[in-house]
Amino acid sequence: MASGVDEWGDSDGGRFTNARPTRRGASGSFEGKIDTTYPFYNVFEEGDSVELVLWLRNVAGQYYAFPCAIITNINYQVSPDGKNVIAWTADFTADGQYYKPGEAGAPAHTLPSAPSV
Repeated sequence: MASGVDEWGDSDGGRFTNARPTRRGASGSFEGKIDTTYPFYNVFEEGDSVELVLWLRNVAGQYYAFPCAIITNINYQVSPDGKNVIAWTADFTADGQYYKPGEAGAPAHTLPSAPSV
């Protein structure tokens, strides 16, 4: 995650530099494996716009929320016979506002539970 800073000097700052945060941006990557016990419907494609929730340590309330993220790159791992996608990694960039863990205004999400087989 990156943020910009505007700096300026004026009479209010004396001989010191004034600074204010300007923009926040975020990008990153995530990965997944295909659970073959459930139907497989679709895969991400570059350019897809997704809602992304990244959980920290599987703790309720501890997540980054990206109401809109753009998939910028995706790679698939296929089975040894080359017939099935078995895993993937994707890069993303935030499109607009996003929220850090515990940040005010974040959309509410419930910690997912492991599916029962």
